[in-house]
Amino acid sequence: ARISLIYFDVNTGYYPSFHHGLAYIVGALKNENHDVFLSHLIDENGFDSAIRSLETEKPQIIGLSFTTNQKKYVREFFDKINFSKALIIAGGVHCTLLKEKVFEEFPEIDGICIGEGEIPFKKLCQKIDDNENYLAIPSFYFKTGNGLVKNSVLPLEYIDSLPLPDYTLFNYKKIISESGHCFPMMLGRGCPYNCHYCCNHVIRYVYPNTNKYVRFPSVRHSMNIIKGNLSLYPNTRKIIFADDTFTLNKKWLIEFCEFYKKEIGLPFLCNARVETIDDKVVQCLKDSGCISIDFGVESGNEWLRKHILNRKHSNKKIKEAFSITKKYGIKRFAFNIPNIDVAITEKIRILKIKYL
Repeated sequence: ARISLIYFDVNTGYYPSFHHGLAYIVGALKNENHDVFLSHLIDENGFDSAIRSLETEKPQIIGLSFTTNQKKYVREFFDKINFSKALIIAGGVHCTLLKEKVFEEFPEIDGICIGEGEIPFKKLCQKIDDNENYLAIPSFYFKTGNGLVKNSVLPLEYIDSLPLPDYTLFNYKKIISESGHCFPMMLGRGCPYNCHYCCNHVIRYVYPNTNKYVRFPSVRHSMNIIKGNLSLYPNTRKIIFADDTFTLNKKWLIEFCEFYKKEIGLPFLCNARVETIDDKVVQCLKDSGCISIDFGVESGNEWLRKHILNRKHSNKKIKEAFSITKKYGIKRFAFNIPNIDVAITEKIRILKIKYL
């Protein structure tokens, strides 16, 4: 099949980077010898070029990936194109959470992929190739003349069973070189925590095997993923592991650090929760080449974190985590939700005025 993927990454305020989910989908489709193209839209000036690419590529399937804050750009894009012969499929977190409401937002869309897309998309392309009915493929909702077809969601796959991610369709040389030759990668998937501002605690219940939502590839497969990526860009000087909580599985992490030091040896950065930090974890990270850890602190107000954000670690634990990483010479970075203390305080003040 011929598939044109369009990734809406427009005016996000962040430097354009990879979409790891799409990289895995590209890898899965190429593994089945499908023809895959990608338009990475980083500003509205790229719309016309993407449309010209569609005219050249003549895809059977147009796959859209967008988040909620990209909806207006999706609308603008649809207003510019007219590809009635192509099957238009959308996926991503927005589609997974809103499901059939996406058809109301965008009547042009023919189907949406619910949850992880490697296996469902591969099945769809096979049906297209075989000229068979695709309406019963799991993990898809389809809009038809007789109404919506809602299929059940496939169970989550063991990461080792999936093809390696493929970043070749991105402008990877520019993305990596202009980020200081730092290659962003993702190994594990999912997060077990229930922060109120995050989507993970909702998405995990989309799948029938919810208990498998948080997964890490085997250490051997992790090495294969990293080496495959590095073969694409041998000048990589450091790696960012974009996993939600890289330090979550202590047993896996210790084994990973041992093999990473022997087989990779590049400096790396990662994300962590303060609850997962102790001397042994940080020492393993330091010995294997970790140079910086990003922590989600979000607010210095302990009550607000616990009752509003549903992050239940103490200020003491935050200080301990930062103290340990400092002791081992690893840089620390704190994510914070801007102005949340001010916003909540003002909301409480208004409620007191109103009801007291």
